[in-house]
Amino acid sequence: MPAHAPPIRDASDVHLLRCLGLGARAARDALDRAGSLRALLALDVARLRTVTGLDARSYRTLQAARELGRRDLAASLAPGTVLATRDQAKRYVLARTRDLPFETFGAIWLDAAQRVIGCDELFRGTIDTAEVHPREIVRRALEVNAAGALLLHNHVSGVPTPSPDDQRLTERLAHLLAAVRVQLFDHLIAGDGAVASFHELGILPTPEPDAFL
Repeated sequence: MPAHAPPIRDASDVHLLRCLGLGARAARDALDRAGSLRALLALDVARLRTVTGLDARSYRTLQAARELGRRDLAASLAPGTVLATRDQAKRYVLARTRDLPFETFGAIWLDAAQRVIGCDELFRGTIDTAEVHPREIVRRALEVNAAGALLLHNHVSGVPTPSPDDQRLTERLAHLLAAVRVQLFDHLIAGDGAVASFHELGILPTPEPDAFL
């Protein structure tokens, strides 16, 4: 990198694309035609060609860079990591689900010290729904010996507002998990750059485990 080049953190989108091997003109044209860096990274290989003129090799390079970013963020919730703030989980669910063309439903499992046991994608659906089987979620909680859980899913519409169905499902899961002494800490719904938290909205059910034993 030339001595006068800006630090990567401060570099422009064009400069970052040049670091990935695109020429300066190709990088500028691709961003202009796509409309933004995010829109560029969200294009599939066919649309990348028709919209920007970039080839399949450029597509793989862009997707590899995007996946590296996702994996780096996922590593922040590696097993054994203490989940200290809700924002950690919010960033994780945004990175994991952003621009997906389908709904996905998962969970972050925690031990009694709020250390991450693991992060699972449990169900995958269509553009507007994911069929969730509560018994499978309880089974998985017992399998990993979880003491706590945060549920995660996305709305492809981009609007993270919990639906009545989301609220009914969360209430049922909170009670089922409490019955096996697993505390539901939150249900996070990712939209377009924003995450709704049942806890922060004041709608998270809080059953008492002893009532079910």
